[in-house]
Amino acid sequence: MSTDPRYIEKWVAYLQGSDHEMCIVAAKKLGATKDPAVVPALIQALVNRPDDLRSAVIRALAEIGDKSATPALIQLLHDPNPLIASASADALGY
Repeated sequence: MSTDPRYIEKWVAYLQGSDHEMCIVAAKKLGATKDPAVVPALIQALVNRPDDLRSAVIRALAEIGDKSATPALIQLLHDPNPLIASASADALGY
């Protein structure tokens, strides 16, 4: 995956957009870059978004593996949706 700033900016914009399916695709694309610079945008996408998108974001954060995502993932261990909590535990390596 490209780490070209234009590529990343494009996918961050899709992640922040209103097209649900494109948000999920964007999360996957951003995770595949393995670029820690995208972690803040991914963390922001965990807030008040549908669970399937949050799940894709958690997988992207796990793929990147940057420790700056750890506090957000720990917080999700207490999510009311057990699938989100479980995905977060997996991302943290539990």
